[in-house]
Amino acid sequence: MGFFSEFKRGYEGDERRHYRVAGVQVRCPQCGGEEFEESKALLNTAGSTFLGLDWADQSAHLLVCVACTNISWFLDPPERF
Repeated sequence: MGFFSEFKRGYEGDERRHYRVAGVQVRCPQCGGEEFEESKALLNTAGSTFLGLDWADQSAHLLVCVACTNISWFLDPPERF
């Protein structure tokens, strides 16, 4: 996470959130937890890394389970509720 996203999270409070994907509530496949922290990750490819074009790669949305820290990856942003 970047400086500003960490600052925003600290300023707004460390609120745990629930999410939906395709209309279904996300639950951790490891422990069954329902509270997550959201993050992003860059999906690098060898060709773009070789050419120095990492910034052009697609990013994924991550949900990190608060209970067990299992990470779930999504291409489309999950809906927070």
